[in-house]
Amino acid sequence: SEHPDAEYIVKRYLRIPNLVYAGLNALGISVEKKKRLHDTRIDEAVKILEKCYARNIVDIGCGEGLLEKKIVSNSKFRKIVGIDPSLKSLKHAKDKLDIKNMKRSMRERIDFYQGSILYPDKRYAEFDTAVLLEVIEHIDPWQFSLMEQNIFRSGFNNILITTPNKEWNQTTENPNELRHKDHRFEWTRKEFQDWGEHICCDA
Repeated sequence: SEHPDAEYIVKRYLRIPNLVYAGLNALGISVEKKKRLHDTRIDEAVKILEKCYARNIVDIGCGEGLLEKKIVSNSKFRKIVGIDPSLKSLKHAKDKLDIKNMKRSMRERIDFYQGSILYPDKRYAEFDTAVLLEVIEHIDPWQFSLMEQNIFRSGFNNILITTPNKEWNQTTENPNELRHKDHRFEWTRKEFQDWGEHICCDA
């Protein structure tokens, strides 16, 4: 712990946040544990959903069900359904939430089923709000017209979309690389805004 660059070395070689803090604590270095970016994103999404009076929500590309876990106990939301093309992710989400052992009131508000943003889904008619958290960057640009048609023509009252901010990459060790190997692109805030305005003009 006496090494002048001990904190940097630990952070450099232990990339997983929890391991970083465990390593620093083991060295006797006190560091305030920062909230994960994705946790912050989820919290902000919940605030927005409450403000827009979302009641029946479909979480498209739900992955491990982090949003579902956050809001299933919130009685302001009547129904939350997670959709994902991966059966493995859906099973993991169900297991993580331990749905079978939930209170009945919570269990009746939540469900998961397989589906893709690239295909029309009549079940969307059951929801007033669609959520896509960090999803669109996994879609090839040539497939965007399919996604736009399926989401923006489905009659949702609210559509909440987030995508990684390319400008933030400048704070990382590899500023010119995509954050995830499955990302097809990453946008600046201006590029995201331009796309949103394009969608609104075509609506």
